[in-house]
Amino acid sequence: MTGPIPLPASPLNGEEKIGTQPSSAVAQCLAQARREWEARQYEAAERTLAGALALAPGNPKAVRMLGMVARSRGDYAKAVECFRRVLTVWPADPFLHTEFGLSLVSIGELDEAACCFRRACSLAPDSAPAWFGLGEALWRRARGDQAIAALQRALVLDPSNCEARLTLARAQAGLGQIEAAIAEFREVLRCDPVNADAWYGFSSAPFQSPFC
Repeated sequence: MTGPIPLPASPLNGEEKIGTQPSSAVAQCLAQARREWEARQYEAAERTLAGALALAPGNPKAVRMLGMVARSRGDYAKAVECFRRVLTVWPADPFLHTEFGLSLVSIGELDEAACCFRRACSLAPDSAPAWFGLGEALWRRARGDQAIAALQRALVLDPSNCEARLTLARAQAGLGQIEAAIAEFREVLRCDPVNADAWYGFSSAPFQSPFC
């Protein structure tokens, strides 16, 4: 089983680092789209962003947010297209590289995704999402040792990341590191006793009871 890819935290995450200021009308559209995104009204947000782009064709803030909204609603191909475009404007934005990488993982482009995550990690070495994304891509490419190292780094930075811990346990189990995998599955269940993926992990390998 492969784990779910986390949704973006905010369609405007990192906006404070972007210097270009949109016009008043475009700024109003962006604010409205953010409200719609937060209410999970993704189609409405896309329509609002289409209006912003009609006012300012190619506006990178609008394209950036459109990619976030597209990923939120599961349109990963569109998200990839948007992030690829906007990274030509902000090539040193680690958040964008991470979101681009997560979108690429979702459409199975694992090698390019790993490159994106490595770039994000080099730009922001303390970014837990970037290290998690790298570990997820490497695990899906069956590069267990490298995946484990990236996922352990992610968990040092964010010990509460259950998805990173689940992927770490799977990678460890795949390499025969059963005791280490058991410990990680147990930690997931300690935080989330009804986590179906962790229970599946115990049921699909010769593990002892999670309550031992």
